[in-house]
Amino acid sequence: MAVKDKVVLVLGAGASYNYGFPTAKELREEINRFDFDKLLKDQNYYPQSIKLISEGLNLIRNNFYESNIFSIDAWLAIEENIIAREAGKYVITALLTKCEERSIVEYVNPFNRDRIPIFKDRDSYTVNDWYSILFNNIVKTAKKLEDFAEDAKNLSIITFNYDQSLEAYFQKSIKKAYYGKNDKDYVKQLNNIRILHVYGKIRPYQSDISFWGYNSDPNNIYERSKDIKIIPEVREESEELKEIKSIIKEADKIFFIGFSYDEENLKKLGIPDTFQIKEKKVYGTSIGLYEGEVKKIKTLIRGTRIPSKYSLNLQAESQEAFNFFREKVIEIFT
Repeated sequence: MAVKDKVVLVLGAGASYNYGFPTAKELREEINRFDFDKLLKDQNYYPQSIKLISEGLNLIRNNFYESNIFSIDAWLAIEENIIAREAGKYVITALLTKCEERSIVEYVNPFNRDRIPIFKDRDSYTVNDWYSILFNNIVKTAKKLEDFAEDAKNLSIITFNYDQSLEAYFQKSIKKAYYGKNDKDYVKQLNNIRILHVYGKIRPYQSDISFWGYNSDPNNIYERSKDIKIIPEVREESEELKEIKSIIKEADKIFFIGFSYDEENLKKLGIPDTFQIKEKKVYGTSIGLYEGEVKKIKTLIRGTRIPSKYSLNLQAESQEAFNFFREKVIEIFT
């Protein structure tokens, strides 16, 4: 079905959680388990990358976890830790590219439960696939490849995640749905879908035709980390941020999915400064938030309608994001 109104999906970590990607807490734990010693010991083999960031790697190893700061991004944003930023981007990329290797997106059968979870706190993956709901609703009326981006032209996706799991999902699905075209035709359609990464993204593994693929070579990881941005590196006057704020301002409907409503991130969207809530329909997930926190978020966003039934008593953010999206998908396409 075609997206008729101007619709924006705003994605946080919970949106890609169910595809094998980490929450901030999981990423923090994995950084604590990261084998810094091996990497630093072998740095003579990688003069182009690891030597450049060895001081930062040591700083992260010795200080981040015991700082008790919830996220690596917040820790790297502190001025005293500037020297560790490039190393932090490297470590984040090393862990997220590992997720790419095992992500549900890469499996023909998404219900395969024999995969080993990357994150040790997870017993298994649950399969609640909201990407497929979005894709299938676009495909319903897009009877030929050229119609795909046309039917999604009013849809914008703003993500605070570094991973490109949604792009990879669309890439794989569109090639199987509209079989027989050349790669340039698929890339053209995908490029016409507006997906903006507020803090940058992990560089594609090879090209736009292959969004990801795991390569453990530190030089490769270092190169792929170069488009990631830390909070202070995203300038308010940048053209990218101006575009994002414009999209939010012009939207008819906004859906926050797996989003934590951090004030700094809301400001990056122009909320509340340029945000006219009375002119929009706004929905959002709020799992794990207490009543007082939800009230504060509503005040921040000036009246956002966060359904109370999504506030508490749900087992996993992935399940919550899926159920929320399944219920609200009709709002996107009408």
